[in-house]
Amino acid sequence: PGVMLYNLPLGYSVSKAGPQHWRLSGWGEPLASFWCCYGTLIEAFAKLAQGLYFQGGEADTQGPPELHIMQYETSTLRWQEAGLRLSVQMTPPSLDSDSSYHVHISFSALEEARLMLATGAQARISLRIPEWTEEGGAAVMRLNEDEVPVSPGLKPGTFLQVQWAWRAGDTLQLSLPARVRTERLNEADKNKPPLYALLYGPLVLAGLIPLPIGGVAGDVVPDVADRTIRNGDAAHDLEGSLLSKFHGNIQMVPAWAQKELCGLKAAQIEENFGMEGLVAHLGRGGELRVLRAPPPFSPLHPLRAGGSSEATRRTFILAPPLHAPTDSREGEEQKFVSLESFDQPGCFISAPAIESSISRVALSCDLVGPTALAAATWHVRHSNSTNPLLIHFENSYQSGRFLSTQCEQKNIPNETCELGLANIMSNISLWELKPPPAQYPSLAFWVHGLNQKFLMWPLNEMVDEYYSVYWFLK
Repeated sequence: PGVMLYNLPLGYSVSKAGPQHWRLSGWGEPLASFWCCYGTLIEAFAKLAQGLYFQGGEADTQGPPELHIMQYETSTLRWQEAGLRLSVQMTPPSLDSDSSYHVHISFSALEEARLMLATGAQARISLRIPEWTEEGGAAVMRLNEDEVPVSPGLKPGTFLQVQWAWRAGDTLQLSLPARVRTERLNEADKNKPPLYALLYGPLVLAGLIPLPIGGVAGDVVPDVADRTIRNGDAAHDLEGSLLSKFHGNIQMVPAWAQKELCGLKAAQIEENFGMEGLVAHLGRGGELRVLRAPPPFSPLHPLRAGGSSEATRRTFILAPPLHAPTDSREGEEQKFVSLESFDQPGCFISAPAIESSISRVALSCDLVGPTALAAATWHVRHSNSTNPLLIHFENSYQSGRFLSTQCEQKNIPNETCELGLANIMSNISLWELKPPPAQYPSLAFWVHGLNQKFLMWPLNEMVDEYYSVYWFLK
């Protein structure tokens, strides 16, 4: 059982795969390094369905049967008292949908009740409005595609009742608007600065923490400012809905970003040295390297690409250009992009923003003014190859200079090599767009911190990435 389950640690710069203070390794082993909670977790999972549905009391035996739906988990219920089978499907928000949770309930007849349901069977269903629902938000309910009026004063924690003569084939749909909210963690100690967790609907959000290559949990000792989220004018002791106070400081990752993810492979390195050759950052901002080693293998086989900080550091977004292009060469497709870090949103691959002989390219996060924005904008120039994925990146500020590797034959024994600028298009400035080593889950956010932006997604989507769930607010 040691390789089947493991816990989600809570803290700053933690990982499910990394060592914790109470254990030496993250993953268990088949015959060692597993803990008693593995057994109790299996038992707990088997009990999760116990709280989904409750039947109404028996005080009013003359009334119709009543069902309370407490949690909206994908499930099927045989409701014998009403002769109904309910199939519940929950669809959470995603990058390419709206921000609501959608519940779809379909009704069919139990075998022994088909004749009764031919003319309809009266029953009452009470739908719980979860605490995480946005108060004052527009909850929408549809019965057989016809919208049912919902009281605008309906509050989280109450029930929405529907009484109907149910027939096989009926459907009931409920849309629940979610919100970003906070929960204060260290409530007991008033002498310490308050820490908060951010949640979206029922899900705790975790923010990716870029570590140095080879870093482990505990290596990063952050300043308070590096763990502070901007929330506009909201007071520190506010709990509950703070979305209106964030003033745009939290943004759901747009669907286009998922489509523009890629890995940047140095084609020359792969051809000459047989290395992996993907560009990666070495931590928060700053240095970029071409790594010859591939991202580590994950035993989990996650449904999406990624699952480790080594994969996220090798992933970039072909984002819209930060600077309005002025290049108007005739007879050539004019495409400009900015190369944004996946796990450090707001940080871009940038050339030096000064005219000099320095050719070192770095990851820049504080880009101010047209010169800095132009230095982080690249003109995509296709090579003479028949492969459309082989391209050159010409810098928009330093025209005629191209993103290149600084690897030479003597650098073969080294683990990494730097990025720079070349004065001509050649093999060292040739890049191949590869499938992204990491991808977003179905729900993800860009969040503005005091000193940086964070990529956040639900904690249950974390595999072996390093992350934090504790934040200060300002």
